[in-house]
Amino acid sequence: GNVVYVNASCMNHYGKQAEDMLGKLSKELVEQNLWGPRLSPLSQQYKKRLTMEQMSCTGVKLLTTATPIFNENGEIEYIIENVRDITEGHGLKEELEVSRDFLAEVTDYVVRQRTEEFTIRNFVAKSNIMQEIIKKSWRIAEVNSNVLITGESGTGKGVIARYIHDCSPRKRGSFVGINCAALPESLIESELFGYRKGAFSGAASKGKIGLIRTAEKGTLFLDEIGELPLSVQAKLLHFIQDGTYFEVGGTQERQADCRIIAATNRDLRHMVEQGKFREDLYYRLKVFEISIPPLSERVDDIIPLINFFLQ
Repeated sequence: GNVVYVNASCMNHYGKQAEDMLGKLSKELVEQNLWGPRLSPLSQQYKKRLTMEQMSCTGVKLLTTATPIFNENGEIEYIIENVRDITEGHGLKEELEVSRDFLAEVTDYVVRQRTEEFTIRNFVAKSNIMQEIIKKSWRIAEVNSNVLITGESGTGKGVIARYIHDCSPRKRGSFVGINCAALPESLIESELFGYRKGAFSGAASKGKIGLIRTAEKGTLFLDEIGELPLSVQAKLLHFIQDGTYFEVGGTQERQADCRIIAATNRDLRHMVEQGKFREDLYYRLKVFEISIPPLSERVDDIIPLINFFLQ
């Protein structure tokens, strides 16, 4: 019942963004009166494709076809709902034919994607909990929203961040990472946003391009985001909200397009309560959250890890 994919038309039908629906139970969304009546439970019960008319919260009359996708054990793995607007009185027969053609294409896509879903290089993940984290990461990769990855040091936050980038539409762009704890407070702002020549003592004579600009059309990975000074947090928040920033010592507003994935081993919620981390930035980064448990909570990975390192 978890929503794992929506397209632009789906967002238009229900007046919601993808991040408002992904990861939610379809039952929850129906309770918000986004659409009704529900069709997927019937498709799941009878294990076959079904079609019915529905009404969306935006007043659109819909023709919905729910098609179950079975795994090799004959169990339902996905249910694809193809939803078409028939408010203007399109012919039902024509709509059904279009739906069947579309579902044939999507079914083929699901079969192909299923074989790629858990592919992750140089990362051992045999436990159920890590398999679920990889599955969640793969789903999140398709959406352009920011991600916050939490977990103890050494749990693989950087690897998951890179995996999300490699699975995303931004994979042809750069994956640029910075450890916010590894740089002194006086340098981290200039590293992120760049600086103009003569901006400060010791600055390069020609200035320097910041990591945000380097990650254009790609992904910026901010490791140990909890160590980011409050002054830089404010500037980062402005960039996330508007996509614009100023270089250190610069007067010209610049634009950049990069996805931000942040990671931390600290409790940011607690830091917000202490006034050490901006609450508005916290929620801007935590559009999606992935929490990676320590190895002590996923013991099924221990032997495979031992074998991996021995080899």
